[in-house]
Amino acid sequence: MSLPAEQVLISADDHLDIHAMPPDVWSSGLPGEWRERGPHVEETSDGPYWFCDGQRVSPSGRKEAGFIAAHDHGLRPGQARTRLEDMDRDGVHAQVVYGPTCTQLQIYDAALHEQVARVYNDWGAQFQREAPDRLILLPDLPPYHPQVARRELERCAKLGHKGAIVGTTVGRGKPLFDADWTDFWDAAEEIGIPIHVHLSPGGLHSLTPKLGSSGRCPPPSPWSRCSSTRRSRD
Repeated sequence: MSLPAEQVLISADDHLDIHAMPPDVWSSGLPGEWRERGPHVEETSDGPYWFCDGQRVSPSGRKEAGFIAAHDHGLRPGQARTRLEDMDRDGVHAQVVYGPTCTQLQIYDAALHEQVARVYNDWGAQFQREAPDRLILLPDLPPYHPQVARRELERCAKLGHKGAIVGTTVGRGKPLFDADWTDFWDAAEEIGIPIHVHLSPGGLHSLTPKLGSSGRCPPPSPWSRCSSTRRSRD
């Protein structure tokens, strides 16, 4: 694929699903007491599979049967060097990447989600250092409490992340437009990090406007459109 020299192709909604994640990310990164419940790979009669909190989640190194795929990329998307090789082949300069909790890895236990998110966010910060102007992995902010989300946002900013995502799968707490989230949105504006929301069926958080509210975005990222809203205090 070739583009005119003055054009640059940026994928602003890319994914890194659980089947392409390195098998040892959480088994080596989680505190010992969380490793049995956290995401890990086990050998089964159907091959290696990801398990989390007692549930079988997804094959490891391949997509689930029935998913349409032109090629079997194995673990290539979960390794910075080979992901960049594939981007070069496809003519993609940069990617904004949504992580595995947007798709198959849905964690409904708040405490477990917080632990799993921290490990992924640390790993993602290291992953994108391979090419920080091309790989933008969005850290996962636990959505069940605004202060927890704010603390993780501030921590992720110090790690060098350029954006963040608030998940929709925990199903606890108040929606993002509630006044309780004001401090979180203030922190995002002050830090200058755009907040993304990847909606999923059954999730609590929604970008549906509340009557009398208006959207305000943090300063825009050079890599994507702002995906955030906040309640107006005017």
